[in-house]
Amino acid sequence: MFDKGVTTENLDSFLDAPKIDLLIEEMDNLKFKIKIREKARKLGIPVIMVTGNSEDVIIDVERYDLDDKLDILSGYLKEEVIQRIFAVESGKGTFRERIDLLQDFMGSEYLDERLNESFTKVGDTLISVPQLAESSFLRGAVITHFAKKILLQEDIKSGRYEILLRGTPVARKHD
Repeated sequence: MFDKGVTTENLDSFLDAPKIDLLIEEMDNLKFKIKIREKARKLGIPVIMVTGNSEDVIIDVERYDLDDKLDILSGYLKEEVIQRIFAVESGKGTFRERIDLLQDFMGSEYLDERLNESFTKVGDTLISVPQLAESSFLRGAVITHFAKKILLQEDIKSGRYEILLRGTPVARKHD
C-alpha cells in the first residue's frame, strides 16, 4: 500500500517488492513518467499507457519484458523533448512551456487537429485540455484489452496503436 503515493524514494518497492507483472501508467508528471519507464525497463516490466485523442484513443505499449534496450515510448518520445522535460521540471520554464511539453510528450503529429488547437488555448480560454467522456470510457476498455493480452502472453508488440471511433457508422440490414 502506497498511501502517500509513488515517489522516487519508494519506486523500487512499488515495482519490485514483489515484482509487478505489468505497469499501467496514467499520470501527468512528465519527469516521473520517464523515470518510472527507465526503472521498468531495467526490471523487464512491460508498460502500457493510453491517451485520449478526441473521441479516439492512442495506446502505447512498451514491452520491456521482451526488449531491455527499447527506447522510451518505443522511440516516439524524442530525446530533445526528454531534455526539455527535465529542464522544465527542474524549475525552469513557464506555464506555457509546461503545457507545450504535455503536447510534445505525445507528439502533436499524432494528435487530432482540434486537440492540438486546444493545447494552444490552455491558460487563455481553457482551464485544461478537454477530455470527452466517450473517450474516457473507451480508454478504460482499451487498456483492459491490452493488459489482458499481455498478461496472457499473447502476441502484442511494442509500439503505438490507434483505436478509432471516427467515421460514419455502417448500418447492417437485419433479416
